[in-house]
Amino acid sequence: MNYQKLLEQVAKEHNTTPEEVDVEMRNALQMAGYDIEPAMFIALATAKAKKTIYRN
Repeated sequence: MNYQKLLEQVAKEHNTTPEEVDVEMRNALQMAGYDIEPAMFIALATAKAKKTIYRN
């Protein structure tokens, strides 16, 4: 799933716009001290989760 599709799905589930979801994700990452694009953060987190799942 690409980043835009993810934004659309989350926005639909929370009755908001994809743009608002993107802004919220960027704000959350910034507040957490991360200087990274949301799409890259999601990709890195997904890769780490897959390694953990398939390692066990």
